[in-house]
Amino acid sequence: METNTNELYLVNDVTPSYPVHPGGILGEELKARGISQKVFAETVGLQATHLSALIHGTRNFTPSVAGKIASGLEGISANFWMKLQKQYNVDVRRKRVD
Repeated sequence: METNTNELYLVNDVTPSYPVHPGGILGEELKARGISQKVFAETVGLQATHLSALIHGTRNFTPSVAGKIASGLEGISANFWMKLQKQYNVDVRRKRVD
């Protein structure tokens, strides 16, 4: 069967209409699990203001923060958060070039 390569998309070739900060995903995950930001911040050892800044996209994930976040969310690794942050950074740069 012949494949039309014009119909295939690689994730790295797709630029979202706007970059999505990983903090927004974290906020949605906390909501879905019914966990308050304040309780989560205390649980993982972050200042509530730091967690809020992450969720609102005004602070970026670092390996240390990603590790803390992962320790409080079963099934989501620190590597996942760092990959999201890296992709966000790439998407922001792409949007600036466009």
